[in-house]
Amino acid sequence: LNLGLEVLHSVTCAAASATDESLPADVAQARMEAVSVQMEVLRQRHFDVDTVDRCMSVVEIFQLAPEGSQLKRQIRDSLFTEGLVQRLAEQHALQDRVQRKVLWAHGVVLGPRAVLSIMERLAGSLPCMVAGVKTLGKLFDDLDELDATAREARALTVEVLTRAMQTWPKEVHLLTHSCFALSALAAHGLDTEGGSYTAEHLKVGLQVAWKRAGEPAQELDLQPDGKTKARYLREELLRLEIESVKVAGPNLLQSLQSECLRAGTAEAQCKALLRDAQSMEPKEFCDHLRLALVGLGIAGRAEHVVEVLRQGLPWWQPTVQAAAEASVELSRLGLQSELQRAGWAEAARGVRERWQQSGGRMDAATQEALSALQFAEAWVGGVGGAP
Repeated sequence: LNLGLEVLHSVTCAAASATDESLPADVAQARMEAVSVQMEVLRQRHFDVDTVDRCMSVVEIFQLAPEGSQLKRQIRDSLFTEGLVQRLAEQHALQDRVQRKVLWAHGVVLGPRAVLSIMERLAGSLPCMVAGVKTLGKLFDDLDELDATAREARALTVEVLTRAMQTWPKEVHLLTHSCFALSALAAHGLDTEGGSYTAEHLKVGLQVAWKRAGEPAQELDLQPDGKTKARYLREELLRLEIESVKVAGPNLLQSLQSECLRAGTAEAQCKALLRDAQSMEPKEFCDHLRLALVGLGIAGRAEHVVEVLRQGLPWWQPTVQAAAEASVELSRLGLQSELQRAGWAEAARGVRERWQQSGGRMDAATQEALSALQFAEAWVGGVGGAP
């Protein structure tokens, strides 16, 4: 049965994006019958977690189907008109896999307010909270532009996320994804024309995140098996700081920068990365360090970015690449002058000189680092097409 469901789903997905008019009548009818079969199996075997997991993949078909198509309407009606999804949520309240599927279906088909409604109704279920937080983060991160419904839901989303962090202060997985979801909200900017997401929501999200995620990250960092969790928790906290500073208006910017420095997230992340570099893959180290350096830069510490570039330690290629890529991001945010005053050009020349003095060996990693450095020089210097 499960194999048959997988095949049926794959075949339906292949034809899902076509309009009703562009398909032969028998194919259009066949894809609707395929969805009907999956929905009937779900109704009959709603008690089985594996079956629910597979059948709820019809949400992927819904995402592929054209707006206004019969297929889209069929899936929406099958899942929600009969209350099927709500029954699944309540029946499998402690099953993380089912909750993820149920909440994702609500978010994709009905929007974020539907997700928030379930999270409020099942607030005592940790699997529901984790699945809801992940769903909200992905929903807002995937949206290039917010429609009216999503925009109006942002203020309530901040309230639900921060309440979850305060209710489950020891659940690192939830804290990490909550920080990501808050950053996805902030990335869309503040509402200006009577909208509900204001500077106050930005500040509340940051303050709760600092209070609830900062201390666990420090505690995890002291545990032999907690360093990776601490790194990812700080990374999402950093992402929230960066997105918040980027959208803060002039009246809020300076105070946020000061609070970011006082929280010390970026500095702690840099120290931990430089300490643990040799236990990480080069790309992983580079990606983490780049974000940490961006965090330092937007908080007003461009000189620290330059110092990391200048030293190129403890791992030359990924460290230089991370510092160069961070410098490009900071330049795109208008911080070229801060980098210039901190001696960026001199540090870049020093990197090249040390490489040449060491023999000028060229491998793929070195070439990538030097290419990133060259690209950054154009941005920081404001030449070569960069602003």
